[in-house]
Amino acid sequence: MATITSFLGPTPAPTLDTTPVVIGRRLNFSATNAGAADVVQALNVEKGTYVHQVYLRVVTAEGGVATVDGGDGANPDGWLDGIDVNAAADTVYKATTNAGTDEAFGKAHGKLYTADDTIDLIINNALDAAVLDIIAIGYRPRLVAGE
Repeated sequence: MATITSFLGPTPAPTLDTTPVVIGRRLNFSATNAGAADVVQALNVEKGTYVHQVYLRVVTAEGGVATVDGGDGANPDGWLDGIDVNAAADTVYKATTNAGTDEAFGKAHGKLYTADDTIDLIINNALDAAVLDIIAIGYRPRLVAGE
């Protein structure tokens, strides 16, 4: 068995920078109402970003029956499915990794975005009072030397 040290120097191989990426936005539906079946483009995701998890926090409940799905153009509920946004304040939801759920990206432990895209919320019931925080966490790998 050989010990390979050529990756360490004196002229090291390119280093992979895995810069953490946290993208977040507050969505205030009392200021901008949304109707049933509306698509809210909530977060911009840059090409080359690996999103590991998406969270949705209820800041202010809707005050009536209201659910949303979260995904992107490829899968509208790939991150979140049937999320109750009339839940108590500070309730936090995330994509599940459990088999048998609809959140395909959660089951895959994330998604690499190979083109610029958006993470969207699909409104299942009209919203005119809810305030929600949506947060995506991941990383954007880049070569920093010898690209």
